[in-house]
Amino acid sequence: MGDFNEILSQEDKEGGGTKSDSQIEAFRMSLEICALQPLDYHGTHFTWSRNTVDGCIKERLDWAIANEEWVECFPNNRLTHLDFFHSDHRALYLCLQDSTELSFLNRKRKRFRFENIWVREPDCQDIITASWKTSDQSALLLVIDNIKECTLKLASWNQSKFGSLAKDIKQTHKRIIALREVQDQIDNIEELKKMERKLNDLLYKEEVFWKQRSRVLWPQQDHYKLFKISSPSILNVQDR
Repeated sequence: MGDFNEILSQEDKEGGGTKSDSQIEAFRMSLEICALQPLDYHGTHFTWSRNTVDGCIKERLDWAIANEEWVECFPNNRLTHLDFFHSDHRALYLCLQDSTELSFLNRKRKRFRFENIWVREPDCQDIITASWKTSDQSALLLVIDNIKECTLKLASWNQSKFGSLAKDIKQTHKRIIALREVQDQIDNIEELKKMERKLNDLLYKEEVFWKQRSRVLWPQQDHYKLFKISSPSILNVQDR
């Protein structure tokens, strides 16, 4: 799975000159000899694009291929062409299991968990400060009561603040796609940049959320910067 820099038919290319039929046939024969086949996909057909002085060129250069035995092992596989993430190629996302098989991810949380994503929010400290009270009761009981009060307020605040994180990511992503598909993108460049910054922030929060639930020992907190979204600039028109 990845960038093969080849197409399987002229329909896999839009704009610019046509690819050599012999080159296309060579790629097709290579897959056939190895008993490999492209996986079906969901999303936009073209996985690579570049703006030139003569217009935009789009091609499907990225493929996920497998043999018949692999397909039989993973009959519910789902390949999705995602957005452009710090590249002029779309990211490929291959899920090997049906979403219904991953329903355990939707189980309700049975215990309170302090989320790392809260630390970056000023409201979090305000809630803790407001919940931490003093009284004449014993120190132990006071701590227990304060923790209980604090957890209830944080849980309620978390639901209103981050409860729709996945939905917000999806809606922001859809807006970015819509802005990129507008023919005259120059007029929308500021809104596009704003939406991309918003998506970066939402994706970071989602990553921190799942990182906290992972058993992997991450080397550093700021590694997410390597994966920050950055679409090919529509202002950097290049000659082929």
